[in-house]
Amino acid sequence: MVQQSQRKEWRKRQRRRKRNLLLFKILTLVLVVTGIGYGGKKLYGKFNAEASKDSPASETPNIVEPVDDSKETNEPDQTDNTNIPEALDTKEKPNSPGNTDIIDKDPSENPNDHKEPDSPKNSDEKENPNSSKNPDEGKEPDSSEKPENPAKPEKPDTGKSDETKKPDNPKKDDDTAKVDDSYFDDAVFVGDSRTEGFGMYSGLKNATFYAEKGLMVDTIFKDKAVKINGEKVTIMDALKKRSFGKVYIMLGVNELGWPYDDVFIDHYKKVVDAVKEAQPQADIYIQSIIHVSQEKDKSSPSYISNKQINRRNKLIKEMAEEESVNYLDLNEVLTDSTGSLFADASTDGLHLNQRYCLVWKDYLFKHTLN
Repeated sequence: MVQQSQRKEWRKRQRRRKRNLLLFKILTLVLVVTGIGYGGKKLYGKFNAEASKDSPASETPNIVEPVDDSKETNEPDQTDNTNIPEALDTKEKPNSPGNTDIIDKDPSENPNDHKEPDSPKNSDEKENPNSSKNPDEGKEPDSSEKPENPAKPEKPDTGKSDETKKPDNPKKDDDTAKVDDSYFDDAVFVGDSRTEGFGMYSGLKNATFYAEKGLMVDTIFKDKAVKINGEKVTIMDALKKRSFGKVYIMLGVNELGWPYDDVFIDHYKKVVDAVKEAQPQADIYIQSIIHVSQEKDKSSPSYISNKQINRRNKLIKEMAEEESVNYLDLNEVLTDSTGSLFADASTDGLHLNQRYCLVWKDYLFKHTLN
């Protein structure tokens, strides 16, 4: 009887050992599979990053989609700014995180009339952060292109010295005050939908705009966004067909979701080098990425943030210095005390309305080369 009881107890221990051993094997297998998967993912990420760095300018890196969620557009005949792309959505869609590249426009307003706003910013009442001289000195720009009764935009205290925000070799205010719209007759503006909006609202009738909704530092080499003599060509090819005295570039908002800063800035350098080759006699200006509104900054997607914009602008400024081109910090006049785009500057928190496009133009008036 005792032996039979001992046998039962022995069998129980054996079954318990087998069960524990099986559980241990299963746990070990799960850990091994998990480790292999995690290691493989890291190796793939590193390999993908290296591949992106080595990819030529014509190849798109394996990254998230651009801020502009609609790439389809009707390209204009880019001989002057009266031919703004027809693909601009004329509906106002405020602060929609899924559709962030739509120009602010009143559907009843004719964009070619360049109607002045009721109370826009005026350059003579804004303090120029880049100079100790009074900006009221000298002749003012053409009053027909400037709004009246301005309000001085509020600027955040960044703690930085004024010298860090100066473009290379800027004119003094008594010189730049003499600049009017004709100064931009030989200028071309290259960029995405924000540049399209500037062409629509700035009133620069003789300037040229090579812009496309959703344009990025890599797609600029392959997207046929400009129509010349009935033929669609890339912006880079269009730059080779005509000589300009000034080239203004603004790119980067659609690339905010790119995970690698070095990949972004390497592509931007290739853009600048290509522009130099196509326009060797032109003065090149790199414009900063304009901030988004505070509400847009807090909404999704999270990568569209002023923190990300500031980091990218720092890299763009350093790149401009290395490339010996001029950097223009538009956020000096378009940013409020929170470091965000003025709340009344846009209905969607991203694209500027007419009032602030004129502030943008006035800033360019005051930051020209000798």
